[in-house]
Formats: sequence, C-alpha cells, structure tokens
Amino acid sequence: MKKGMGLFVLLMLSATIAAPVFAAIDHAELARKWLAKKEWNKALVECEKALDDDPKNAAALAIRRAAEEQTTTNDLAGKVTGDEEPGAATVVDMAGKTRDYLPAVMPPKELHPCLLFRKEDIAGLQMRINEEPYRRWWTTVRYFADKDIDKPPDSELLWKGNQAKSAAFVYALTGEEKYGQRAIAVLSSLTPDFKDSYIHAPTGLSGCSVAYDIMVGMGTLSGSKEAECRKKLISVAKRFHSYVAKDIKSKKNGGNWCAKPAAALGVAALALSGDARARSWLNAALAALKTDFALYEDGPYCEGPGYALFSQMQAVPFAAFYRHAAGADLFAVPRFKAWGEWLAKIRMPNRRAPAIGDSFETDYSFDSYFAAFGGGADASNFRWSWENTPYKEWGGMKDLCEVDMICLFDKKDPPSRPNWEPTQFFPRGCQAVFRSDWDPDAIYAHFKGHPKVKNGSHEHRDSGSFVIFAFGEPLIIESGHSNYDDYNNEGKTQPYNYNAALAHNCLLIDGDDAGPTWNDGLMTEYGRSGDGYFAQLKIGYPKATLRRRLEFLQKTYFVITDEVQAAGKHTFEWVLHGEGKCVVNGNQVTWTSGNARILVTFKEPAVVITTHPGTHMLTTAQYPKGVPHTYIKATAQGKNPRFVVELRPSKISGDTK
Repeated sequence: MKKGMGLFVLLMLSATIAAPVFAAIDHAELARKWLAKKEWNKALVECEKALDDDPKNAAALAIRRAAEEQTTTNDLAGKVTGDEEPGAATVVDMAGKTRDYLPAVMPPKELHPCLLFRKEDIAGLQMRINEEPYRRWWTTVRYFADKDIDKPPDSELLWKGNQAKSAAFVYALTGEEKYGQRAIAVLSSLTPDFKDSYIHAPTGLSGCSVAYDIMVGMGTLSGSKEAECRKKLISVAKRFHSYVAKDIKSKKNGGNWCAKPAAALGVAALALSGDARARSWLNAALAALKTDFALYEDGPYCEGPGYALFSQMQAVPFAAFYRHAAGADLFAVPRFKAWGEWLAKIRMPNRRAPAIGDSFETDYSFDSYFAAFGGGADASNFRWSWENTPYKEWGGMKDLCEVDMICLFDKKDPPSRPNWEPTQFFPRGCQAVFRSDWDPDAIYAHFKGHPKVKNGSHEHRDSGSFVIFAFGEPLIIESGHSNYDDYNNEGKTQPYNYNAALAHNCLLIDGDDAGPTWNDGLMTEYGRSGDGYFAQLKIGYPKATLRRRLEFLQKTYFVITDEVQAAGKHTFEWVLHGEGKCVVNGNQVTWTSGNARILVTFKEPAVVITTHPGTHMLTTAQYPKGVPHTYIKATAQGKNPRFVVELRPSKISGDTK
C-alpha cells in the first residue's frame, strides 16, 4: 500500500471511530427546559416519554411533580372570549370565578376493585339485581356477557370493552367461572394495534380497565396471567396517551375526538395506578379535558346537546370512577356540574334534548350520575330529569353503562319536580330557555347565539335561531342534520346545507348564503321585564349587525324584534321552519302539528311570504332524504327595517283539528 493511501485509510478509520452514534433523546432534559419556560403541559409530555424509557427516572419524576403543581389553576375550557361589549354577559353572571379542573389525585395505593364497588359491596349488589330497575339492567349485562360477539375490525376494541366489562361484572356477582374466563380471555387478546377510531376505541379501553379492576379484585386474575393482561392493557393505554399528548401539544381543540379518549385514558390510569406512568396519564387526561371539552362557564357545549352527551358517555363515568377510586370530585367543579345542569334544563317538555347546533333531538341522559355524585341540593332535580327522559340508558351497543347504573344508582332517593326556575339563561354560552312550567304540555322555546370563538368541527351559522315546542308538539323546528353521508350536501340530496343559515330560523340579508357570520352572536341582555322574560343577541353579518330580542310574555306567547344596522338598501328574508301543515294568509302563517298549532304574525314591516320544502332530522326508511317539512321566507326590502313578529302557540280541541 502506498504511503499516502495508508494515511488516507487511517484518517478514515479515525473519523469513523470518532463519529458519534445517534444519541438517544434525553426527554428528561427536554422536560427541564420546558419547565423553565413555564410550558407545564409540554414538560409533562416529555416526562412521560422519559418514564416510558425508564419508569424510575428520578429526574423525570421530580420534574413531573414540579409541573403538576403548576397545573392546579388551569381552566377546564379556558376563557371563552374577551371582546364583549359593555353590558355583555360575563362569567360572573352565572358561575363566578372558578378553578375549573383538579390536579391528578392518585389513589394512595393500587387496590382492587376500586372503580365501581368494593369487595364488601358485592352482597348488596346481589340483592339489588332482583328488583327493578336493576333487574332490567342486569338482563342487558347478562346478554352481553353471554353473547359471542362478531367484532368488526373498525370497532373491535369497543366490543371487547363491552364484553370484558359485562363478563367480569357477572362473574363478580354470580361466581360462575365461565364469565371470569371470558373476561380474562378478552383482556389477554388486547393489542395496541387496534383499528377502531378514537371515537369508538375509548369504550374499549374504559371497559377493559373496569374488567381488569374487577378480575384482579376478585383474586381470579393473578400471577403470570395478571402480569400478561396488565402488560397488554398498559400497551393500549400508552397508545392512547400518545394520541392525547399529541393533541395537547398541538394546542388545537380536538372536541370529542380527544375528550373521549382522554377520559378513557383517565380510567386506565386509575385502574393501573401503581404503574409509574399512571400519574402522567391522569394528568394528560385532565389537561386534555381542560381544552377539548368545548364548555362555556355556565354549561353549554358548543357543538350542541347531541355531541355533549356523546362526550359525556366517557367523561361522566370517568368522573364517577375518579371520585370512587381517588376521592377527587370533578362533579364539584362548577363548570362540570353546570354542563350537567345545562343538558337537564334545556330539554323540551317531552324531555328530549332540542335539535340545536349540530344535533338531532336526543333521548338519552346521564342525569342519573349527576344525581348520584354531583347533585347535592340538586340531586332530586337530576333524578326527576332522568326519570322523565324517554330513553334512560345509553347502553348496549355503544357503552355498557348498565353496569355503572347497577352500582351507582340508588332508587331510594325519590324524584321531585325541579325547583329550578323554568326559564333559564346561559349568557356565557349565549343561550336562553323560556318555559311556562315543568309540565309535559308546557310552552317552551330555546334561543341560541354563539360566543366569538370557534370550538370543534360541528359549527353552524345559526346565531339568532330558535325552536318552539308547546302542548306536547314541535311547532317551530330546526333542521339539525339529516344525512351524514352527504353532510355538506355536495351531492345535492338535500334542499340546503344543514350548517347554513337557510337551514335555521335566521334572518338572511341579500341571499341564501348571507346569514350570520360564523361564531358571532353574543348575548347582551337578558332577564325579566314587565309580565315576561327576554333575551337579546347582538349578531354579526358580513355587512351588517342584527340585534334580535326574543320576549316570552304572560308565559303564553313570544314576540321577536329584529333591528338591523347596515349601509344602504338590502333584501331581508325572515326564515322560519315549521312542523306540520302550513297555511299562509296575508301577513300570517299557521302551522298545525298534532294537537297544537302556532300562529305567526308579521306586525312589521310589510312582507311577502313564500313557502318552500325543507327536510329535517335523521333519515328514516320512510324518508331516506330526511323528514319533510315546510319553511317560509318573509321578504322585505329597504334600509334597516325593524321586524316585529308575534308567535302564539295554542292547543287544539278534538273537534277543531
């Protein structure tokens, strides 16, 4: 070898030896840097990564404790808006200044069972299932414990959770070995490579966590088999944590797509509380719930009651488990309780949730949890609301809450008519409910605005819209959403987009697409006035401002006054969707629905009324493109007209229909 070539090879070898191997990322050091910058959640995320590598990492554990101490004053949903005009509703109006979520409170020791019951409670539960309503719920639980479920790939984890939870609970109460073995077999089959979406998967993780808690507590799952099942449950929880932590880091509001997995992660953290990573999981769950529950301080959920209940499906049981296992009371957090109260107070006289926001009329309820854990002085109110809900259990296919109900519901607490005021205002969430009383034939209206903030992906241009229900019948309705397969109406299967202003009872200015701007409908005034109640919204339009005032007078009829501020002359169309037979007579419109009718009179200005076909609610076999109804446009032209519209519902006697 030539001398020069030898030197070249030697230099290359030296460089190769000296070249650093790709070093592992020091997540604890990154966490320390985020801590110094007061980025508490980012510090917690890096701590979790460090503890994944080494659960005993002393530096990561110390930094995590320091970061957790700083999270105690964070808000559950953050500030809603800071740009209200003078006189606009503020948080102090309804909820006061609140600390809106609790720091992670772990059980002092990992004990089982802890989530739903203690071992000494079993004898009482065995007696309970022999009487109603527990017997009915027990039948459902036995059905799922016995059923050989064909688990489709896109919801396999969901079904595993339901089957494991039901089988473990039946085993705990009967001692029948086949159910214990079925629960253990499901837990043994868990894998982090599930194909479920993060909408369905949370039911699986939560259910399997409850099953693990029961089976370990019964002493049947132990030794190497317990270690195997625990390892697999942890692997699923780690995938959930990765998803939730990514959402926290993005600072985006993931809505129910993150709130639901966050709550399920919290359940897993409680069931696996002895694991060094469990505290980080619980912190991540609480931090995500802080931002991803699109709650306003006085309770309204921005995406409507349907998605509020969809999120409660995981969040409310988690809160119950959290209190039972660790003594931490999310039900005592003002905004969390207000969320439950809002859903109970806005229900129509038939006790269905109204089709406001991105929601169809919704039957089911989690009021029983609030009655058991969060009611306090309102326990009987929540109990009454739940007892009068048409479909009391959101169980079976979606989430096996019947197990929870058997354990948590105490039928000894009798329901009573609510002592809540029938008319309720939610100024921070820009909503009002007007109600004559709590009877089934009450006169009712819901009036909806929108704070100046976008939360979630289910927004509608519906500021100023309202619904009216009276004498047991829907009269003025919302289109809600009808067809998920063509939600944005790209296939023109519907007469309008369901999130457009035309689909709502709104004022249009210069055309169907010229409704209220997105997320702009502040409540500026509300309360009692003379012989009635009122609420007023200030609603933004692309080239105008509308002040819409809804009055409920003598607890019998409504008057809506619109005052427009816009430059120049425009075409104004007052859109109104009604249920039943529609008849137009001059400046009046009547809808007759079942045993009730509503007479709508346009007192100001002079208008031309036209009728149009609409559709609403979910598709059915009879109406695959949505249920048909008639809506009207009352059109006026000019400069800044003042609309005054009277809406009088009445009951029809049998002879005059």
